[in-house]
Amino acid sequence: MHEKINSYFEQSNQFIIGKRDVVKLCFATFLVQGHILLEDIPGVGKTLLVKYLAKTLGLSLGRIQFTNDLLPSDVVGVNVFNPQTQTFNVQKGPLFNQLLLADEINRASPRTQSALLQAMEERQVSIDNDTFRLEIPFCVIATQNPFEHVGVSVLPESQLERFLVRTKIGVPARESELQLLKTGSRHDAIDELRAFWCLAELTQLSQAIGKVHVDEKVQHYIIDILEFSRKASDLKDLSPRTGLDIQKMAKAWAYMAGRDFVIPEDVKEITPYVISHRLYGMELDVEHALEKVQKTILEEIKIP
Repeated sequence: MHEKINSYFEQSNQFIIGKRDVVKLCFATFLVQGHILLEDIPGVGKTLLVKYLAKTLGLSLGRIQFTNDLLPSDVVGVNVFNPQTQTFNVQKGPLFNQLLLADEINRASPRTQSALLQAMEERQVSIDNDTFRLEIPFCVIATQNPFEHVGVSVLPESQLERFLVRTKIGVPARESELQLLKTGSRHDAIDELRAFWCLAELTQLSQAIGKVHVDEKVQHYIIDILEFSRKASDLKDLSPRTGLDIQKMAKAWAYMAGRDFVIPEDVKEITPYVISHRLYGMELDVEHALEKVQKTILEEIKIP
């Protein structure tokens, strides 16, 4: 299975050129049933990345272009009255897909943003008096432009907490950008892709990650990170759920490295992506937030 994982990342470089680490982070987050916040400038391939993941993972893809006039019913769905049968029929929204691209999520009103909360936390949706279970696997990938300040609503902490990781794609290195100029856009090529993984394989991977061993010393290291935030006067307190999220991602990171146990370096490598948005919200862009976590927290805590 590890050989297939490496082949998958090799294939991704043909479409998401020079961004293997981003694909790896997103794939790991998906396998532990998390959600992803992509914050980056337009034109770096956010939509391309989501399409690639949907195609290669064999998932149904829904897309919502968030705007300030978008209503919760446009996301979740609505009961529609049928005059012929004199009954109400549920018209399900794009949320009823296995992978949802919430494009420019911060352009919607807080009320519409909150329509995602129940789905992201409980994997179910309420429409009027009825509750519907979402198909598993289910993942939300939300995007936002870090430089837009007019006509946007900053995501509240309760919403940010639902995202397991926050990251960016970034502009490619010079060699990768030269390759992109030679090959051109890969959107059409992605449309022709077949699923690289089947549901049974994804389930097997998720179960294997769940069995990865975490030594108690590594767990104490995670708690040290949480307690550091709670003692620092200039940081927001990290919740116990954050500790569980760090451990989940560390287990996925270890498994992709071919190990059945977590080492402290796994924790140190993935922690900035898990906690930066929970500590600083949208006050800092992704790059500076990740760097600040590294310098002000991880370099201060002794690795076991």
